[in-house]
Amino acid sequence: MYKERVNNTELKILKTISTDVKSVMALAKALEKSKSYISECITHLEQMGFVDVQHQGNVTILHIARTPLGNEISKLLREEAIMNSYKCIGGSRLKIMPLVLEPGYSAKEISERARLSPRTVQAILGGWRQMGLVVLRGRTYTLNTRHEVIISFADKYAEHRNLSHLKERHPDGTLVWHQRDEYIFSIEREISDGVYKPAAYSRLAELNFDIISRNEYYHYSPISSEISKAEALIQALKMDMLNPRVKQFIQQSIGNGSVTHKELEEYSKKYSIQMEVEGNLHG
Repeated sequence: MYKERVNNTELKILKTISTDVKSVMALAKALEKSKSYISECITHLEQMGFVDVQHQGNVTILHIARTPLGNEISKLLREEAIMNSYKCIGGSRLKIMPLVLEPGYSAKEISERARLSPRTVQAILGGWRQMGLVVLRGRTYTLNTRHEVIISFADKYAEHRNLSHLKERHPDGTLVWHQRDEYIFSIEREISDGVYKPAAYSRLAELNFDIISRNEYYHYSPISSEISKAEALIQALKMDMLNPRVKQFIQQSIGNGSVTHKELEEYSKKYSIQMEVEGNLHG
């Protein structure tokens, strides 16, 4: 997995190519850095999904990636008139930003999930609060809804990061859901590597539900824990809203007391299927 830090030179490269394509040699000259160091920075930016590299003969040309994430980084750079880009995404800030997407986390949870010291996290969050980028509700930090560009960028970056994490380990896996630093993927084989936990249909089968699926499903979270029955049911419903067996399993589990309405409602929020679950609970 690539290093989740953006240094000042890399930000300068992004700003320079945000208005025009540049060669490595031109960037080295403009930024007064060695060609080898600029090449190293470009490789890192390419891994992060921010830039595309083209080779024209002996010349290497660089431009902002023509992808949804590239579009978002371009928009973010245009905010430079009102925002310091380094204080926004420089250093370790990029590692934290997806974690303050709704519904957010506490500073302690962010420290644990990002594997950064509490002091570093508090310093970044404090700076973001001064800039108006995040708001604090109780103990939970979330991105300020006024900054739509930042929110959109953070969401696209989280998706790219999760997909990169998956493809590095299981290139044949398909990302089917993601939120902040968690994701679910499907794959046509069983996995037992300690990194991923059975999810959705795979977890239900593990819990002795009579259900068969063409694919296996696995969940990733930096705070790894076994998927509960309630969460597995909601995950399975998320994968296929029309599957009547999953709806039957939900009703049966409520009836025998192995899951509660409250648990199902909480997970339905996480997986953005509140209306479907409410209809199944009260229909």
